[in-house]
Amino acid sequence: MSDKVLAMDTSLPRGSMALLDGERLAAREWFEGPEGHVVLLARALERGLAATGWRPGDLSLLAVTVGPGSFTGARIALGVAKGLALATGAPLVGISTLELLLAGIGEGDGLAVALIDARRAEVYAQARRGGQSLVDPGVYDPAWLAGELARLADGPVRLTGNGLLPYGEGFRQALGERFLPLPPEAWQPDPVVLGIMARQRRHDADPWLEPLYLRRSDAREPA
Repeated sequence: MSDKVLAMDTSLPRGSMALLDGERLAAREWFEGPEGHVVLLARALERGLAATGWRPGDLSLLAVTVGPGSFTGARIALGVAKGLALATGAPLVGISTLELLLAGIGEGDGLAVALIDARRAEVYAQARRGGQSLVDPGVYDPAWLAGELARLADGPVRLTGNGLLPYGEGFRQALGERFLPLPPEAWQPDPVVLGIMARQRRHDADPWLEPLYLRRSDAREPA
């Protein structure tokens, strides 16, 4: 029996969905628009299943990003995945959005840095060199983080993520020639990589996954 994987990401403004047969891409779709991720993910999933001829019961693994990112967005794909896991019995694996972005950088010399725009003049970020975390996942002031990366870097600093849109110039000034951003088309988490990572971590499956929030939401219960 083939390993049919559904991978979904709605943690950022542009969402995505992919269906994989093992590591072979069967369908993939990106979506963004005023209808919102709830509607757009449902449509993308419906089209993907129709194109492949798969039914929800055929799925053998569910993969989803858990954040950080949009507080509401992270829950959309996770909610769909939990519902499918309950209905089909397929295992559910969650991957940090920052970790997924870092996987898109690949192996190489120097620092690998993932940046997500956290609004409020902050970024969600994580930095690694090889397999070692040098900046743990967290929410940071961009200017402080740029200076910290300049202090830590002894070679190229490869960066990715939509945090480069508002803050890339500050990182460029701090890092100088060491500043090596990925091209903008590579700043989006890839659902294919998500599905492949989830297959490798099937032993970490958890039907009770919760979003990864690195700071509290602006929403508060009334006092």
